[in-house]
Amino acid sequence: MFDTESQYFEIHSEMSRMRGKIFTPEVQATVMGKRAIEVMSGLNVFWGRGEEVGDLLVEQDAMLVRAYEERVDVMPGLHELLHRLKLGNTRLAIGTSSRGFLVDILLTKHNISSMFEVVVTGGMVARGKPDPEIYTLCMSRLGLDPKDCAVLEDSVNGVLAGVASGAVTIAIPSELTKSGDFFAAHYVVSSLEDPELHKALLV
Repeated sequence: MFDTESQYFEIHSEMSRMRGKIFTPEVQATVMGKRAIEVMSGLNVFWGRGEEVGDLLVEQDAMLVRAYEERVDVMPGLHELLHRLKLGNTRLAIGTSSRGFLVDILLTKHNISSMFEVVVTGGMVARGKPDPEIYTLCMSRLGLDPKDCAVLEDSVNGVLAGVASGAVTIAIPSELTKSGDFFAAHYVVSSLEDPELHKALLV
């Protein structure tokens, strides 16, 4: 829904430069969709300095909050898609590995909190994507069977989680993830504005 991955890429690139490492899209792909502590633990290994993960999260979060408040925008077509889904009485949930305080910044900033019946964040689960726990918890809280649900994802880890949850899973690769292998997805579309996405969801 939001262009957050580009901000994570910039922030993790900066943190890597400070530690004499080059952060690449390939490195980013290994941590996308995982919970914050999993991401930072993985990057701590990549940097090879044996720092305290908690300290690294504090450093990252200060930059993330500023980026979220100042620069992160919605993906093109989000507002129209949400409006059409709500008109069709589609029940909406967010399943994200991000932490709640970051999600709240964006939902409030873009005035869409009321659109979602359920929000499950990384702090509510024990395992991040590609484990399906985030999505199975969303479905449980909605009281819906997976076969009646669709998951929209922009990362390979997210797609694997969606498929493992039993939901129809639609990949919407971003500029940073478009080189990934989305073989597991039931559908692959170009954007939230893609007519094929609307056709699949608005039945």
